[in-house]
Parts: sequence; structure tokens; C-alpha cells
Amino acid sequence: MATVQVLYGDNYTKQETPKSTNIIAPGVWGGRVRVQVDEYTTAAGADPGDVGSTLYMGKLPAGATYLGSDIISAALGATLEMSLGDGTTVDLFMLATVCHSNTVEARLTIGTKYAAITKLILTTSVVALAAEQKIIMITYYTQD
Repeated sequence: MATVQVLYGDNYTKQETPKSTNIIAPGVWGGRVRVQVDEYTTAAGADPGDVGSTLYMGKLPAGATYLGSDIISAALGATLEMSLGDGTTVDLFMLATVCHSNTVEARLTIGTKYAAITKLILTTSVVALAAEQKIIMITYYTQD
């Protein structure tokens, strides 16, 4: 019979053996999750302003630890891609991903703490968006 080894994560170990040299930040262990929800409806008819658009869909407060985002989209177009970034790096949180009638998760930098206010910006590919369709973004973060 094989022996199964029991292993522990770094923070699990710290909370099991607390001492002054291994204090865990409250936002990392036992933090309160906060949520931002935003929604955008594409224009009625063929609006060239939607092609290659940037949509400001959230903002992390200073000191927040990013946990991830869920992006829920309607029938935007079979080849439409979206990326999620911060205004400096267009795909910091999510690489260009096909977003056609589905939910995608943005999790590239999960657990990153941001010292300054960080804008969350969806960028669409240069494909016309289908008319009158919703994009919903739910962002999770902690700030304790």
C-alpha cells in the first residue's frame, strides 16, 4: 500500500504555527471579498464606435488585491475577442479571448496587490459588435 504524503500551503502552515515573523495580511487569509458589477449594452444598429472599443468596466481601489473577474457576454459575434487590462497593459488580466455567448474568467494576475487605483478596461477586437447585446463584468477583490 502506497503512503500518501500530507503537504501544506505556505499560508496554511503560517496560520497553523503563528508567530510574529509569519503574520499573514488580512486580505490574503480571512479577508472579505468585495464585488463590483458593471454592464454595457452595445449600440443599436451598426455603430463603428463599437469596433475595437475600450470599455471601462471597473476600478480597483488603492491597496486592493485582485482576485479575478467573470465576463458574461451575449451573442456579440462569432469571432469577437476581448482582453482585460489596466490601461497600460491591454491584456494584463485576460489575454484576447473569444467571447461569444459565454462566460470567461480573467485570472492572469490573481492575488496581485495594487498600490494605486487600477482601472479595469475591456478591449474588443476590431470586429463589429452585434447590436443591442449585453456585456456584464463581475470583479472580485479584497481590501483588508
